[in-house]
Amino acid sequence: KTCSGLFGVGLSIGWFIFVKDAPTSAKKITDVELAYITGTVEGRGQKRVMPVVPWSKMLSSMAVWSTAMSAMSQSFVTVGTVTYLPLYYRTVLNMDLTSNGVLSAMPFICQLITKAIFAAFADKAKQRGYGANRVTKICNLIASSGGALCFGALMFFDCSRQWEAVALVCLAMGILSGYIPASSGGALCFGALMFFDCSRQWEAVALVCLAMGILSGYIPGYNTSIVCIAPKYTSSVAAFCRLWATIASVASPYLIGVLTKKSVLLEWQIVFAIMIVILTTTGIFFQFCGSASVQDWAHETNVATSPSTIPLSKCVDDESTHHKALKNDS
Repeated sequence: KTCSGLFGVGLSIGWFIFVKDAPTSAKKITDVELAYITGTVEGRGQKRVMPVVPWSKMLSSMAVWSTAMSAMSQSFVTVGTVTYLPLYYRTVLNMDLTSNGVLSAMPFICQLITKAIFAAFADKAKQRGYGANRVTKICNLIASSGGALCFGALMFFDCSRQWEAVALVCLAMGILSGYIPASSGGALCFGALMFFDCSRQWEAVALVCLAMGILSGYIPGYNTSIVCIAPKYTSSVAAFCRLWATIASVASPYLIGVLTKKSVLLEWQIVFAIMIVILTTTGIFFQFCGSASVQDWAHETNVATSPSTIPLSKCVDDESTHHKALKNDS
C-alpha cells in the first residue's frame, strides 16, 4: 500500500511538471504537430458533419483485415502469457514461488523497454527516408517471426533450463511491441520454447523474455496502420481491430486452460505450436496485405478544411515535406 501511494504521489508530481495546458506551451512539440492541432481547433463552433462509415468497403479491405488479425495475434499471445506464465514456470520449469513471482514480471519489464526502442527505431528510419509502409512491415515482421522463434525454442526447455526459458519469454514479449517484426520474431521464440524442459530453466526464462520483448514490434507495426489506412474513419477501424483483439483475449486463456490440464511439457508444446501458427500466419498476411497508406475508399471528399490544417495522412509519409514548407512560409 505504501509503494502504491508513493507511486501515485510521484505520478501526480510528474503530471504537474511535464503536462501543459495548451499545445503552444509544450517545448518539444514540432511545427507540423502544432499546425495540425491549432488548425483543427479553428474549426470549433462550426456544425460538425459526422462522416458516414463505408462499412462494406472497410470490411472488404484486406489492409483492414490484416491489421485486425495482427491485433488478434498480439492479444492472443500476450493475454495467454500473462495468465498462464506463472503456471508454466511452476509446473514445467519447477520454479519456487519467490522466483516465479519475480520472473513472471520480467517479460513485461522487457516489453516496456523494447516498446521505446522500437518506436525510436521507427522514427529514425522514417527520418532517414524510409517509407511508412516499409517501416511498418519491417517492425511487424520482426515481432511475428521473432516471437515464433522464441516460443518454438521453449518447446524443448524443461526445468533444467529455467533461465533460458525466462529470457526467451522476455524477448518474445519485447519483440511483440513492434508487431511486424513482432510476428516473425515472436513465432521463432515460441518455436524454440517447445524444446525446453526443467533441465533448461534459465534458457526457457530467457526465451520468454526475448519473445515478449520482440512482440513490442507490433507498436510501430500494425498499430501504425490502424491510424493511417483510413484517417477519417480511424475510430471505426480501431473498434473493428479491438473486437478481434477482445475475442482473442477471451479465447486464449480458455484454450490454454483446456490444453494444459496436466500442465506437462507435451501440453505446453501444443500451446506454443498454436502460438507459432498464429504469429506466423498473421505476420505473413500483414506482409502481403498490410499497409500504412491511406486506402482508396478512405480518401476524404467534399470536406472543407482550414488552410492551416494538415491532413493526418500527410503527417505519416510527408512529415519532412510539411516541416520544410512551414519554415519557408515563416
